[in-house]
Amino acid sequence: MSALQHEDENRVTTEAVSDAIPLLDGLDTMSIMGIMNDLDAEVPSRIRDALDRVAVAVDLAVASFKAGGRLIYVGAGTSGRIAVADAAETGPTFGIDNVEAIMAGGIQAIVCPSEGCEDNRQAGAQAVSSRGVHAADTVVGVTANGRTPFVRSALEQASGLGASTVLITSNAVDDFEGNCLIAVDTGPEIVRGSTRLKAGTAAKLVLNMISTVSMIKVGRVVSNEMVYMVPSNAKLACRAATMLSQLLQIEVTVAGKLLHEAGNLPAAAILMHRRGLSRNEAIAAIEEDPLVVRQALQR
Repeated sequence: MSALQHEDENRVTTEAVSDAIPLLDGLDTMSIMGIMNDLDAEVPSRIRDALDRVAVAVDLAVASFKAGGRLIYVGAGTSGRIAVADAAETGPTFGIDNVEAIMAGGIQAIVCPSEGCEDNRQAGAQAVSSRGVHAADTVVGVTANGRTPFVRSALEQASGLGASTVLITSNAVDDFEGNCLIAVDTGPEIVRGSTRLKAGTAAKLVLNMISTVSMIKVGRVVSNEMVYMVPSNAKLACRAATMLSQLLQIEVTVAGKLLHEAGNLPAAAILMHRRGLSRNEAIAAIEEDPLVVRQALQR
């Protein structure tokens, strides 16, 4: 290890040793879990300190969605897996296909660890270019130590292509020149350097906020309801029918029939019921402006 590398490691708090964390292998199960629980409880308050920066990222994502662009996450290792999970869940939850994730090592690295891929700067830049990133997109890099070459190179490439860029990290970073730096100081991990723990939790919570709040702002949530959800199984179909029953003040059986007529699209069902539109007309109205569903229910 070079002197520079050693100096950089010393600046990474997630790699540090904490006197507040005792040696673990001599403790009983409950004692270890109690320590973990106490450490995990610190994460939300650390995120609260960074909420102003998370709000900037939300605004960037909303601007991208309104411009027809995408929200694209980039990560490696644990951070990449968390990013992939959040991106994958936005489709079924909000009925969209413009939240994506780039994982160092490709999708296979989710289940077959390829941690060495995170050091490949060229691959990070190439991954962004191959996705056709452009000025309407927002690219969010997720890396606990803030320095992962694959992620940082991806963000630099995205910025050069005109996209907005965000970096989510759990360490201090002083060389990021993008639009928004979200540094959540989660401190040392109970198992030194294992950022799948507190740092991973912080990353997941921040991504939850960015994706969820931006979807609310563009109209894909009405009240507290997932009106754009994709009810692709029996449980979700039941949830969708119940939601329509409550929002439209109709019987659940009527809501179920309406949902079927709408092609299993709750948002379209709402417009068909409230505005007397055909399914195709409802879908066209939604594609033009997702906020039309909220407006229809507010009348």
